[in-house]
Amino acid sequence: MNEISALLRKISLQSLFDPAAKTFQDQEIVKGKVLKIYPNSHALLAIGKMKLTAAIEADIQAMKTYWFQTEVTESGIRLKLLFPEKDEGHTGRAILEHFRLPADNMASQLIDLLLENEIPFSKKDLALAINILQSFKGKAPRESLFQALLIAFEKKLPIAEHVIRPLLAVQDEKKLSQLLFQLDEMLNNSGRAEDMKDLNRNLFQLTNLRFLYKAEEVNQILRQRNDTFSKQLLNKLEFWMKENPLAIKQLILNENSERALLQPFTKDKADGSRIGQMLNAEEKNTLKAMFQQSIHNVSAQEVKQLLKTAIAKIGLFEHAESSSGQSEWPLKTLLIKYLQNMEHSSLRGAMERALDYINGQHFMREQKGPVEQFFIHVPIQLGEQWTDITIQINGKKDETEKINPNFCRIVFSLYLKEIKETVVDVFIQNRAVKVTIYNDILEESDIVQHLGSLQENLKQINYVLTGVSIQKGKTDEQTQKVISGQPYQKVDIKI
Repeated sequence: MNEISALLRKISLQSLFDPAAKTFQDQEIVKGKVLKIYPNSHALLAIGKMKLTAAIEADIQAMKTYWFQTEVTESGIRLKLLFPEKDEGHTGRAILEHFRLPADNMASQLIDLLLENEIPFSKKDLALAINILQSFKGKAPRESLFQALLIAFEKKLPIAEHVIRPLLAVQDEKKLSQLLFQLDEMLNNSGRAEDMKDLNRNLFQLTNLRFLYKAEEVNQILRQRNDTFSKQLLNKLEFWMKENPLAIKQLILNENSERALLQPFTKDKADGSRIGQMLNAEEKNTLKAMFQQSIHNVSAQEVKQLLKTAIAKIGLFEHAESSSGQSEWPLKTLLIKYLQNMEHSSLRGAMERALDYINGQHFMREQKGPVEQFFIHVPIQLGEQWTDITIQINGKKDETEKINPNFCRIVFSLYLKEIKETVVDVFIQNRAVKVTIYNDILEESDIVQHLGSLQENLKQINYVLTGVSIQKGKTDEQTQKVISGQPYQKVDIKI
């Protein structure tokens, strides 16, 4: 893991674990400092950054720290003293011994992490977590496994394999775009594509998002023309985009020096020669010229539409909507459908990995209490390259139960060919916007020219830009050689 990746993980944890928004459940273990003792066996305590008044039937002293077990009653929270004989100094191992649970190093480390992040936990869930640790030992990186469990505890998710596995998947170095291309290729090479036509179509759409978007742009241009030639070409293009869009794609790419702009890899099953026979030379040249002109233009509207389409077709929120207006099943639903009765195979394994990645995003968005977290990881083609954009929005809910846009934090990350891994941290306080860009390559001079337009665009939606800064991680020697040895364009795309 590089420095930027570690930074994103740290930001993610800080945004996720909001100690001021804790809600306690029955039989959870917490560590709190007694601030003040009241009559009738009540006390004011500080548990992390949160203060609460609770009933405590035990001999305690003010300004001392104790371990407690919660009991949720109709009259409020009661706290039971866990270690009457001592106050501070108990570690994860002491907790394990107290509950007579296996006291191995990983379990002890997990408890220490839960306490460090001020996350309450119960004996029951702790026992389940120990089983998970044993089950995944050697199968997942320790740090990723701990993080998956921390997220599950914080979000009050079931401590079970069907939850932890997806939470591990979203931390995997293999991105969702890579999983989709791999699954698409495996399906077409397995001989099962005809049996899973709807899945095959969905994967083609997801792995060719920009080509399909540009095809629709060309369609729109042709629709605006009234000459006979354009109308005939439009009819042919619409017919083939419906019957065999891959054939159109291969026709456009034939003898096209801009091949990489539209095609990550080539499939052999398209009937490109057949479509070539149906289009005369003038029609082919016109179509190629229109596509070539279109693919060089990348607009904010295009990026927005590609993100919306990818989200819908993956099934992160709702069903995709086809161009004909008919509902199509999203990828998530199709994977569940075909996995139900599918035999064990490499194809099944690829389908399970993709489904875990999608489910992991769902679990990351689960949130109880006054704090809302939006998490999404979407593959997208920006210009000539594929990347995955991760977006996290954290903030307290407003009166409509949605994230308050006046006070929130937005973190998004992506990897671009020229400027490498980039994390953008946007902090919004009373509609004042502070932006921090974490990148090893960009310099302050690279962003100065864009500050004016950014400030003006924010002003139009009633936000004020208070500052933009760049912070660097640790750039390795190999990256330094690449930078010093080759001239390059530092801006991949302006978003």
